[in-house]
Amino acid sequence: MVTSTLIARGDEPRHSIGSVSASEFFVTLAVSMTFIATLDFSRYGKIMLGLIIGGAVAAPFAGLLARVLPQRVLIGIVALVVIALAAYNFINLLRPQP
Repeated sequence: MVTSTLIARGDEPRHSIGSVSASEFFVTLAVSMTFIATLDFSRYGKIMLGLIIGGAVAAPFAGLLARVLPQRVLIGIVALVVIALAAYNFINLLRPQP
């Protein structure tokens, strides 16, 4: 949202994208450091390790797919994943809890 506003104002696109990306990096770094500092690793360490490894393995494939597939196909895949996750969560919400 910020990038499009800066570009619409007449700023150079590369400068706008670079500035916003740099600021997002520092915000993400601060949030991640706070999250890690307050995380109970004895309880959630294995889950975090799995998420980190899974993200590191999946990221190159995501970049390759984003470069190769047409935009409409990518949007369709993202929409299907969001719908599937929402349906899964909705079904689990309706399921009686023991």
